[in-house]
Amino acid sequence: MIEAIGYLGSALVVVSLLMTRILRLRIIGLMGSATFLVYGLLIGSIPIIITNIVIVVINATFLWRATRVTEWFDLLEVHPESRYLGEFLRFYRDDILVYQPGWNGEIAETDLTLLVLRDMQPAMAIVGTVGTGVMELRLDYAIPRFRDYRMGRFLYDSSADFFLDNNITTIVASTQTKGYASYLKKMGFVETSPGRYERTLAQHTTETEPA
Repeated sequence: MIEAIGYLGSALVVVSLLMTRILRLRIIGLMGSATFLVYGLLIGSIPIIITNIVIVVINATFLWRATRVTEWFDLLEVHPESRYLGEFLRFYRDDILVYQPGWNGEIAETDLTLLVLRDMQPAMAIVGTVGTGVMELRLDYAIPRFRDYRMGRFLYDSSADFFLDNNITTIVASTQTKGYASYLKKMGFVETSPGRYERTLAQHTTETEPA
């Protein structure tokens, strides 16, 4: 049983190192180091105990700070032929194709092209074809280190007024991957047919607490 706890701790630490999302890495890493700490206590190994106490404190401190740090988000509309957008998409092309294999890299002059900035870092790219009241998403891509759903919520909830002001009331997306489908569902999209999802936008309101 004691050895099983040690193996479990080792497995969790290894899995954490495979995570591309920093928050998930820290959470799993905390679980792994805590499990390893228990193992060290059971076998009376001082080096294991000290090492994992330090790792637990580091991971716990990071997570504590992450829940209290206020990040700045902004939505930036860019020209479809923006050189920066082109370089951004070329740089992340291979990763884009993993999550959205249907992306062909082509952008029409009439497409709506957006960047989501996170603390002034371009962290998400949106390319959509706009019709009457509808935008068909052709690309909805967040860079690996920022895949924690916060940008999606900012885009589809906090920035809903941007789309409504541009006469877009519904956003439609198609997917061939389970990961992207899961993301769309978390963002409030509803599957209307196999592999096709829609979300109706509502005006964003900021609630204030009574004085």
